[in-house]
This record gives sequence, C-alpha cells and structure tokens, in this order.
Amino acid sequence: MARIRPTLHGSQLGGGNLSFEEKVVLAGRTGYPAVDFSLAEAHAYGDNAKVRHLLDENGVVPGTIGGVVRAGVFSPEEEFATALEHVHALAADVVALGGSTTGGGISRFAAMPKAEAWPIAVERLKRMDAALDGTGVRIGLEFLGCPVYKPETITHWTSRGETHPFIQSLAETNEILHEVKSRNVGITLDSYHWYGSDGTIAQIRETPGAWITLLHI
Repeated sequence: MARIRPTLHGSQLGGGNLSFEEKVVLAGRTGYPAVDFSLAEAHAYGDNAKVRHLLDENGVVPGTIGGVVRAGVFSPEEEFATALEHVHALAADVVALGGSTTGGGISRFAAMPKAEAWPIAVERLKRMDAALDGTGVRIGLEFLGCPVYKPETITHWTSRGETHPFIQSLAETNEILHEVKSRNVGITLDSYHWYGSDGTIAQIRETPGAWITLLHI
C-alpha cells in the first residue's frame, strides 16, 4: 500500500501569493515533507540543479509538479496534439526534480451532449496515457463535484457554451478510465468533491488503488 505523504499545497495559503522559494522554505519550516508546485514556477526560479538544491536545503521533496500536460481533453486538436508532443520533455524535468506525479482536471461540462463527448474524451485520454508511457510520471485527473457549487458559479462555467454535464463524480471517472484501460492516467481524489457529488465508500473501494494518484483531504 502506498504511503500518504502530507504536502504543502497552494490552497492552504489562504490566497497568499508566495514565491516558489518562499513556499519551499515554508514547507520545510512547518514540517511538511513535500511541497506542490508547477514546472513554470521551478523554471522561473532556475535550472533543475538549483531547484534540487533549494529543496534539499529545506529538507523537502516534490509533491505534485504541475504543467506536464498543457491542454484539456476538449482543447482544439492542434493544441492538444502539440501539448502531447511536449509531454516527454516536461516529464523528464519532473523526474530530474525528484518528482513522479503531475495533476490535471477532467471536464465537468462539455459543449455537446455527454453521449457525443464521451468517445472524444476516451480517444484523447488514450493518447494522453500513451504519451506518458515510459516517462516515470503519472497524472491524476480531478473531477469536480458540481452540486456543491453555488448556481452563479456554475452559470459562470457554462457561459462559454459548455452547458452539458460531463464528468462530475468518482463513478464517472472510474468508468472512463476503465474504458481507456489506463496505465498512466489516474485520479486526484478530492474528499470535498467526492462528498459534493454524493460519493459513496463503495465507489472508493471499487477504485483500483493504482489509479488514486493524488489525494486531497
């Protein structure tokens, strides 16, 4: 069974805008063994050796390193294909920094009915899964339990024309990953969104352990 490692995440900062270095120092000072950050933050700070030195100096390791897959499931084809072309190089940076996981989201709404959007998402996720093969990096996709949000928030999301509910639960995320036969694409299981989608303990037990890439509590 994988060990759960507490990690300093940006959502814990209460809206504070800390620099990459400040986050790493804060994680070390407050006893977190790991810190979440993006490749963009790391690259802005310096080369991989400089970033590793900062982490080592503060006694922390990378948690989630974001920014490996830089397109969404329903992004325009050219944008999606270009993003996949960069996956190997970006994943290599993650590994060089001592990381093995990255994060992303799974669309909560689509611009077309779910029955039409589903096969498109399956095909895209299969390509994403293949792009991560051999990199040593896995991605955890996070679903959002939309029923917990205020109506005006959902109206804001759907104002771009994405009006059809798509994946908003752990059960749906499991279903699509089973169809993908995923090896490298897993789940960011967020307790808030699981609860907000009327998730059940049975759904968690039915989820292959290897798919729970990241855990947000």
